[in-house]
Amino acid sequence: MIVVFDTDKIKDYVFATNKLKEIVGASAILNYLNKNRIEKEVHDICGDGNFEKIYADGGGAAFKVPKNKGDKIIKAVKKLYLRETSGGAHITGIKYTGQSDSEYSFTEISEKIRREKESKKAETKINEGTISLVSLPYMHFCDSCGKGYATTVVKDPDGEDEWLCPVCFEKRNFFHNHKDIKPLDEVLKEYIDNLRNIPPSQNFDDIASGDGYIALIYADGNEIGKNMERIKSIDELKVFSRKMNEAMKEAVSQALSDIFNDKKNRFAKLPFKVLLLAGDDLVLSINADFAFPVAVKIAENFEKHFKDREDLSLSIGIVISHKNFPFKQSLNYATSLLSYTKKKRAEIKVVLKESIGSMVSFAALSAAIPSSPERYIREYLSMKKNNKSFQFTAQPYTIYQMQKLIEYVKRLKKNGFPRSKLSEVRKAVYSGGFSTVIDIYNIITKLDKGNRHVFERLIEGESLELERNLQSGKFPTYPHPWFVGESDIIFTHLLDVVDMYKFVQEE
Repeated sequence: MIVVFDTDKIKDYVFATNKLKEIVGASAILNYLNKNRIEKEVHDICGDGNFEKIYADGGGAAFKVPKNKGDKIIKAVKKLYLRETSGGAHITGIKYTGQSDSEYSFTEISEKIRREKESKKAETKINEGTISLVSLPYMHFCDSCGKGYATTVVKDPDGEDEWLCPVCFEKRNFFHNHKDIKPLDEVLKEYIDNLRNIPPSQNFDDIASGDGYIALIYADGNEIGKNMERIKSIDELKVFSRKMNEAMKEAVSQALSDIFNDKKNRFAKLPFKVLLLAGDDLVLSINADFAFPVAVKIAENFEKHFKDREDLSLSIGIVISHKNFPFKQSLNYATSLLSYTKKKRAEIKVVLKESIGSMVSFAALSAAIPSSPERYIREYLSMKKNNKSFQFTAQPYTIYQMQKLIEYVKRLKKNGFPRSKLSEVRKAVYSGGFSTVIDIYNIITKLDKGNRHVFERLIEGESLELERNLQSGKFPTYPHPWFVGESDIIFTHLLDVVDMYKFVQEE
């Protein structure tokens, strides 16, 4: 028999607050429970040599156990979660018995987990009306999450009293109570020679770039379910799960090492913080000046681990905002951007009829924006002109395209491309149609020879492979910088380049 555990609503627990200490603590608690404590519970019930660990990571775990122990193990693990998180996090456990002891069926197990979660959700709804939170003069809600009743008073960095509920208090004090465990970003810095002696960031201010910008990189695997469906035995599952866990951790650590190893004496605190790393799921907060190259490297490194697997890659959403911008809003948009990237990637894959690997979308937030990228593109990055639909973004981009865009921006910066021209390019794009073409070529005539050469290559999309739909017989009705996209939408990449310009550093 296999017992399989899947943590419920991971992001709701980890990102219940905007405080970096609580976020990192919550992520570490889940890693600790799933990688260490669940196995101990299984061992205590089954004894030495009477169980087999299949996998255990931040998102859940699975063990092969005696048939008569399944219910007891599930009950013990649920109690463990309630106890160690003060009721803040929950986990779903199911039993699975195949035709043989070595059989595994991803489809059947996923369906059992889904039904169990739905059953728990229905039970919660039934009991919703039986408990209500009241507010009285002598009661205080948690200053961190604002949801639970505060039971403990601590001092914040400014010496002010801060009231915390038991859930947030556990998150805040996890590393204090478990001194042998380090936050993942402190573990990863050991791979980066020039960052080993740099202290960790304590808040988002520490991570931010010189002008105060932070990037949130949200990555998630593509085609994971399809690959899991091909697995038919426990031994195959063990190999795949171990490789997945190693792939993402090594992809992140190697990417950070590649980008930061030559940045000597540049940072007072670590310029990144791993907020969540569970299987193929990654949320990374990083200095905005390094977001694009790090994201590209993570995707490249991840794919190298799975050359033998069809289309196993990453979708990535990058949100850049000022350090004072509401964290929850950045996270919500990063989540939507990731979903948008996955959806568009699937559409492009159908058009091309071939594997396309990892893809990236990004947004620079400066004010409140619509909740979804589709709505944002429809309302702010699109227009109708002369019965044609124009779109001012070419996102998402493949990793190869992102590399080329980064190279173009670096070359423009190296040539001293006038910043005043960036606003002119933005204005030209928003004019749409032939007006854009005319305005862009007017800008070209005023550039010096070096900038003109690079900018002309950029507007023509040289090496960017933007004309992916010409295979379908769709040819542009407008000159560059316009290209033809899905559903006959005419799009350009220039506005994306303008948005990237501030956050790509010349080396």
